[in-house]
Amino acid sequence: MTTKTEKANVAAKLWTTQASYEKMIANMVQGMDSVFTDPKQKTQAIVGIMKMLPYDKLIQYSSNDLDRYFTEPELDEFVTFLKTPLGMKWVNMYPEMAQQQGLRIQEMMIQSQNEFASLF
Repeated sequence: MTTKTEKANVAAKLWTTQASYEKMIANMVQGMDSVFTDPKQKTQAIVGIMKMLPYDKLIQYSSNDLDRYFTEPELDEFVTFLKTPLGMKWVNMYPEMAQQQGLRIQEMMIQSQNEFASLF
């Protein structure tokens, strides 16, 4: 019999595959072009981030959060979704979408920093 915690772990591994984890880390470093101008530095940054936040540790964090915030039936439904073609597309696209969203938020914050400062 599969426990709720085991289901959360399965969901975490389906949601964040090794490939999507690597893509997420690469996207993070790519977003810091002003910091890492040399391709060798980018490679070193990717390796360093992967050492600081290894895949297994990220899965553990995600699994704990899924276990905490979702019921067992919700986890069952989530796992079922992640195994569908749309769920697999979501998993593959999520790192890029998250990066783009982060960049848009950053741009919005820069554009509105004077307005924000005027509030104080």
